[in-house]
Amino acid sequence: MKRLNGLFAKAVLVLIFISIVPVLIIGYHVMGVDSRVLKNEILQKQQTVATRLASVARAHISRKAQLFSTFVDLHTDFGGHNFINEQDLRYLLMRNPSIFYLAVLSPQGKQLFSTGKPASSVNYQKLLPEVLRAGVQNGQEYISNVYQMPGGLFVLMAFPVRQHLDAKQVSGILVAEMNLQEMGTSLSQAYPLDMNAIIASDEGEIISYNGAPDGLAQQPQPEMTEKVLAINKQLGYSRSGEVELPNGERVLVAVANLSLPGWKVYVDQPANVAAQLFVESTFHSFWDVLVLLLVMLAFVLVVSYWV
Repeated sequence: MKRLNGLFAKAVLVLIFISIVPVLIIGYHVMGVDSRVLKNEILQKQQTVATRLASVARAHISRKAQLFSTFVDLHTDFGGHNFINEQDLRYLLMRNPSIFYLAVLSPQGKQLFSTGKPASSVNYQKLLPEVLRAGVQNGQEYISNVYQMPGGLFVLMAFPVRQHLDAKQVSGILVAEMNLQEMGTSLSQAYPLDMNAIIASDEGEIISYNGAPDGLAQQPQPEMTEKVLAINKQLGYSRSGEVELPNGERVLVAVANLSLPGWKVYVDQPANVAAQLFVESTFHSFWDVLVLLLVMLAFVLVVSYWV
């Protein structure tokens, strides 16, 4: 009996070692693969959310740009109206509450006429070279950086005006200032509840984030600015990846671009969310793992006893 117990115990230990070590190695490898797959799936989900938010913001900008482009096209000889006048501006201002100031400039940058009250915080002399370069030299639309005023965030847009639809020569520039409240409302309804989301300029100026009042950043957010700059530095041209923030926290980030205003959408989650989901999924299959271990133990006992 003593000899049997000794041989049996040794056989059990040897077979357990032979059985469990390969299982542990394979299990560790499978867990690593599953974790990476889960991480990629999370980043893809974040990328989808970022793209959707970019579409919401882009749709708002595109609608406004289309409004002004159509307005400019209708005030050519094609529409029986040679050039925009002050009455046209008042009509456009009256029909669009989000617009609070309109002006028409000459190709040299001289203001011809205007309606509404311009923002006192905007330095037009500083913006004028960029407006003329985009509108007169390149014949393109111009969108400024977002600026803050009492009541919300605002942006300046400029559009080239031509006498004829097919003319290349620019006869003037239509300048419009408007608030972004409508865009903020749309974004606040589209933001996810389980992820952090930020819309910012390349310089780190925060425009919108989930949880912001009315969907817009009413005040500077220095912590978010540091976060955005750290993401831009570490990701570079990549659209997603894992990033270490200035406070030491590691996050998974996906980025989507809004080319026209030069904004970016950042969607992030803690980097350990993949591990948490993996552990949760493992516990869901706890009974399967337990049954497998019991079967292995029974197999080892039977074989050990036979040996």
